[in-house]
Amino acid sequence: MRQCRALWARLRGMFGGELADRELSAELESHLQMHIDDNLRSGMSPDQARRDALIKLGGVEQARQVYRERKGLPWLETLCQDLRFGLRQLRKNPGFTTVAILTLALGIGANTAIFSFVDALFLKPLAVSSPEQLMRIYAKGPSGHYGAGFSYPEFKLLRDHNSSFTALSVEAERPQLHLVTEGDSEEIRGEFVSSNYFSLLGIYPRVGRSFLPEEDTAPGRDAVVVISDQLWKIRFNANPAILGREIHINSIPFKVIGVASPGFYGDLKGLPVQVWIPAMMFGAAGYGCDDGSYNCSLFDEFIGRVAPGQSAAQAQAEAAGAMVWSATNWQEKPSRRQLVMASANTGSPDDQADDIAQMHLLMSITASLLLIACANLAGLLFARGVTRRREIAVRLSIGAMRSRVIRQLSQRACSWHPWAAFSV
Repeated sequence: MRQCRALWARLRGMFGGELADRELSAELESHLQMHIDDNLRSGMSPDQARRDALIKLGGVEQARQVYRERKGLPWLETLCQDLRFGLRQLRKNPGFTTVAILTLALGIGANTAIFSFVDALFLKPLAVSSPEQLMRIYAKGPSGHYGAGFSYPEFKLLRDHNSSFTALSVEAERPQLHLVTEGDSEEIRGEFVSSNYFSLLGIYPRVGRSFLPEEDTAPGRDAVVVISDQLWKIRFNANPAILGREIHINSIPFKVIGVASPGFYGDLKGLPVQVWIPAMMFGAAGYGCDDGSYNCSLFDEFIGRVAPGQSAAQAQAEAAGAMVWSATNWQEKPSRRQLVMASANTGSPDDQADDIAQMHLLMSITASLLLIACANLAGLLFARGVTRRREIAVRLSIGAMRSRVIRQLSQRACSWHPWAAFSV
């Protein structure tokens, strides 16, 4: 309790400093005058009486300093003083300050931009509901790559014979769909998905609706599309009458039935999708075979949500047991295909090594830019320090502590931070 009271007294002593200093000065002056009067009565001259009184008091300024240290928090007050000193020095040298701030701003700005890109592309989870529950299922091919693909019968087999997933959807991404609207054409990235794709991810359209189950049953019958919020704003000026409008994709007229929620561009990191089309339109759009056989690999991978209480290992084991390629349904060396699962928050196993290498390269660039900025700033500080040698020597000669001088110089360097000028 005594320490708490002492701390509280010190905190209170930090405020109302001018009044306390005036009271202290008046009290010290009263004690000094009493000693002077005693010395005068003993026969000393006025000068001798004052000098002797000052010696007996031990120095007025020393007494004031001891009092200040006891009534407040000296280290905090010293820190504030040093910061104010640093800011005054900055104001005295606007050209030097501007160059230093711009050097740091360029280094920090470039680092922020690169890290934001790395964070969005590699570190952030998917912008969907409970992304940790999502898994991707790949078919590992004979050559060891993970893009062997699946046929629609294989999807139905896995969808209907598993209990580890609450929902399962196919997806096939295509980067060069040809979109034509009102005579204007452009290439866009699209994805062919199952009717339950949006509900599986927990994404609800901003305008209109997502796919109905019956729109994902007959090949080539239901030419409907959901577009991204970005495409709706840029290409259609956020027109609320977009629903029911006809657009042409790969020369096929599609009816717009919905607009995805803002900020949703699919579940593939780094591959923003602008249109989603029912999986049954894959063959009609000119991609792959469409004979309904096991040999007809249409879809890149499956995406599923693991059921509560199930682990990824359990889901992997059950899926591998359900998806057994035999000589009957896969006549071309069935043993050379393998089902593999991975978290949906990571990229394809084929791309993970490249992604890691790219992330390391970007982070190395970030570190290099920061080191360059720091080196440039250090050079400026060194040049500035050479011009201040005489000032520092004088301060040391009149009793300034080396630690205090070093702290002021270091705090001055820190105060060149772009936003430090607004901290006092």
